[in-house]
Amino acid sequence: DLDHFQQWLTRTQTTIAREDFPQDMAEAEQMLNEHKAIKEEMEAYESDYAKMKEFGEKTVEGQEDVQYMFLRERLKALDDGWEDIHKMWQNKQHLLSQGLNLQMFMRDAKQAEVLLSQQDNFLSKEEVPSTLGLARQHSLEHSENLIKQHEAFITTLDANDEKVNNVLSFSQRLIDENHFAQDKIAQKAENLKDRRQQNRQRAYDQLQKLKDSLKMQQFLQDCDELSDWLGEK
Repeated sequence: DLDHFQQWLTRTQTTIAREDFPQDMAEAEQMLNEHKAIKEEMEAYESDYAKMKEFGEKTVEGQEDVQYMFLRERLKALDDGWEDIHKMWQNKQHLLSQGLNLQMFMRDAKQAEVLLSQQDNFLSKEEVPSTLGLARQHSLEHSENLIKQHEAFITTLDANDEKVNNVLSFSQRLIDENHFAQDKIAQKAENLKDRRQQNRQRAYDQLQKLKDSLKMQQFLQDCDELSDWLGEK
């Protein structure tokens, strides 16, 4: 029984000590489930361990023969191995949990990056109406429509802020917990903050340009009306 238990102990320690690391959410969840199964197996061995330890201690009690001294050393190694495997499991559990959190953060950060890229794409394509041309009334209406569209876009910026803020809050929690990848997480979060701020500043700047353009359109329309009136006179 002792030989069998020590073989299992060594085999399980080797399994826990593997340095594989999850590369995505699915793999992280799978590895945590496999690690949980190891814990359940360890719990199933608890009664066997307790019986062997009790029987072993009774067997070597008061014995001075070399064979019994050797058995006493094996029992000591059994205790050390049992304690070590629990420590190893806890350390690996912590590492795998951090691995899952990292994959969750990277997934959420990627979604936030897609959102920010969509905002950037809208701002890059948005036009400022020309003040030239004969269809002054059409240009005026076009300017007013562009302002409405842009104000609606800024409203979506405010609405989507919560999604970005959630990612940033998650990153700060991981950093506060001394996550092993906290430098990478902090850099990613900083990039998200910078891109969001740039998009928001561009949005306000372009809104001001659109409003300035509308004022110009209105001024030019007033000039046209005055010119027509002077012409009539």
